[in-house]
Amino acid sequence: MKTSLLSLIFLLSVKSVFAASYTVPVEAELKNYANFELDSFKTTEYGGSITVKYKIPKLLTGVEQEVEFSGPVDEKANANILVGSNGVLTCSKEVEEKMECKVEYKNLQIDQANAIKLINKISLNANEINGRIAVMKSFSSDPVGFIHY
Repeated sequence: MKTSLLSLIFLLSVKSVFAASYTVPVEAELKNYANFELDSFKTTEYGGSITVKYKIPKLLTGVEQEVEFSGPVDEKANANILVGSNGVLTCSKEVEEKMECKVEYKNLQIDQANAIKLINKISLNANEINGRIAVMKSFSSDPVGFIHY
């Protein structure tokens, strides 16, 4: 009986790990530095709701932090709105089997000085360093972006 119950609970809760990317909306000259892979991007669907959880790129905030958004899933809706303590995630199907989510953050921890140190560690190219710092500062002043998965 326990095995059957555990199997049923597992089937009702579907966890998925996806390859996902995050893009900061910036001017054309900074686009090469505005895309980031998301670590630990996970979705969990259970009982008509979905939870999305991931780590924000440290190059944008200077600190490690994980965010989580949850909300109901409506397959017929054009978009599903998920909320969390760090903002709002509005997701829609871009094309079949591809999702795009607009993220509007709030209450993020941002350490620009540490972000600049991290950026300087990953590149020796002055153009890349300056571009990544400009993207980070843009994100710090207006923390929005797009997730594709």
